[in-house]
Amino acid sequence: MLCAALLLACGIAATASARVPPSLHITDMRPVQVRGSHFRPLERVRVTVVIDNTRHLRIVRSTRVGAFVATFAATVTFDPCTSSLAAYATGARGDKATMTVAQRLCPPPE
Repeated sequence: MLCAALLLACGIAATASARVPPSLHITDMRPVQVRGSHFRPLERVRVTVVIDNTRHLRIVRSTRVGAFVATFAATVTFDPCTSSLAAYATGARGDKATMTVAQRLCPPPE
């Protein structure tokens, strides 16, 4: 009985210490807006977006639950039919996440 309780306690501790890795998502394209999740709480995060070899930078702070939204200047827009996009986020305490959106084939404009 003691062994079963010990194994259960170890399993719960291992599950509690497992952490979901940080991630990024594009939530808007005009202007570009990047949402981050699963970062450390209240972490300072450097968010870089690269569109057509041009870098755009925002510094944000994650919330108490590790989320943030980085909204770029109104001139930073993204059209997946004409450009590709890469986003990088690096937290001050070591969290990192990346994402890319490849240029896609779109029908020609009419």
